[in-house]
Amino acid sequence: MERTKEAIQELTLDAPVSQVTLLEDRALVQRRGKANLAPGLWRIRVEKVAPVLSDKSLRAEFCVDYPEARIDDVRTRRRMLIKEEERQNPPKG
Repeated sequence: MERTKEAIQELTLDAPVSQVTLLEDRALVQRRGKANLAPGLWRIRVEKVAPVLSDKSLRAEFCVDYPEARIDDVRTRRRMLIKEEERQNPPKG
């Protein structure tokens, strides 16, 4: 079965910080969120995370056993955010 963009459902998950462990040169930040998902292919987005998030340490997991469910991929996608005032008045030069 070919996966089309129409077949992917999207969700922006509210996942507040639940635990922070401070280390000498970094911090381990854990977030938790809940979602009730219907069967199918989902793209779940967690926004407003630290811009220095390490891709190597990024992970997702189920807190409950769902034998038919699986997580296929976890990745970071970075975007540049531009303040509204800078959009309206771009720097000259």
